Amino acid sequence: MTDQELFKTLKKYVRQEEHFSTNILEVLKTYKNAGGKRKTAEKFIHKLSAAYQDDETINQRTLKIREIVTDWKKTKM
Repeated sequence: MTDQELFKTLKKYVRQEEHFSTNILEVLKTYKNAGGKRKTAEKFIHKLSAAYQDDETINQRTLKIREIVTDWKKTKM
């Protein structure tokens, strides 16, 4: 999964409620296993948070994604 594919996919899933956590975890795992970088994922999460700053629900979801990405070094996905 490329960096741009990650951003597009996160943008798609952050707006979905159904299966949000499962889908996001799978996407991040795929990205990480393909050599994706934590810093790049964090940058995309920041962009999403800024883009949806007026939507509390989506901002909560971006915080959940940020928590997962922050733990990359601490845990295996």
